Formats: sequence, structure tokens, C-alpha cells
Amino acid sequence: MTSRWERIARFALLAALVALLGAGSSRGAPAARGKARAPRAASKGQAAADSNQVLVRIGNEAITRGDIQRRIDALPEQFRANYTTPEGRQQLLDRMVEEKVWLSLAMKNGVADRPQVRLQIEQQRRDLLIRTYLSELMAKNPTPSDSDAHLYYDQHLNDYKVPATVTVRHIQSKTEAEAKRVKQWARSGQDWNKLAE
Repeated sequence: MTSRWERIARFALLAALVALLGAGSSRGAPAARGKARAPRAASKGQAAADSNQVLVRIGNEAITRGDIQRRIDALPEQFRANYTTPEGRQQLLDRMVEEKVWLSLAMKNGVADRPQVRLQIEQQRRDLLIRTYLSELMAKNPTPSDSDAHLYYDQHLNDYKVPATVTVRHIQSKTEAEAKRVKQWARSGQDWNKLAE
């Protein structure tokens, strides 16, 4: 059973989609009505033409069969199988429509111009560039062989030695009778931490 807020969110999404589709249908190719049809099998010659086939128009933007395929190709291998069926492709198309609608609304409402959002985008950009560069740099360096790693370890053995440590704790009691009682408990296997309390 869906919550009241989920129904409101779906209604808002549907209203925004209808508004954007209505605005886009007066320009260019007509907007798709209802659910887009799932891609059907085609010959190789037809496949190239089909990849440019517009499935949905949202305002001035379109989603083509090629866009869907590129999104599937960008997914990690273990998730691609979810989108090989017509139903899976339809779910992905629905998701892409939602993304475009929400992105369009966010842009129209100035979300991209907010200082905090700009800062986060710049941080993500910086992190992505650094991570990509380091990954490429590491890929260029050959992985050391087991014998090289062992030789390095042997030459730097002192770097890996950890000096022995000892932790000493004692229990101090007010009377000799109390000390004997605690000593008896300790010898009988009581938890030292509980005895020290």
C-alpha cells in the first residue's frame, strides 16, 4: 500500500511530465503518448537506424533507443541482465523520463545556481578527476611479482616490526580482607574488568 506522500509525489511527477510533454509536442516530432514500446529485434542495417529512433520527447529533449542502449552498456556487467527484456527496458525508459523531468524542474528552479550545489559539483568533479588520474597512473605501473614484494619486505623488515607492549592493571583495596576476597575471585576465573570496578 502506498503512502500519502508517495501518491502526492507520483501525482506531481505525472503533472510535470504532462506539462513538459505538452510544451514539447508543439515543436518537432510529436511527443510519445503513454508508455513507449519496447525495442524489437531488428537486422543489423535496421539496428543503426533504430538506435536514433525517438521513443519519448520531454520538452526539447528526446530519449532514443541508442540512449537506452548506452545507459545499459554503462552499467556494471551484473546489472545489465535486468534490462534485456522488454519490461526491463521499459523500466529503464521510465527511469530516464523521470530523471529528465526532475532535472528540468531543478534547472528551472535554479538549483544548479545555488552556492552549496555548485560547491558540491566542483568537489565531485575534483574527486573524479583525481581518482581517474590515479587509476590510470596505477594501471601504467606493473604489479610487483611475489619475489619483488618478498625482497622489499626483507629489505625493510624494521619498518614492519611492532615493539612488544605490556598493559598492567592493578586493583587497590581499602582493607586486607577485601584484597583477599578480590584475589580469591581472580583466581577462580572472574572477569578482571569486573573485579577492577
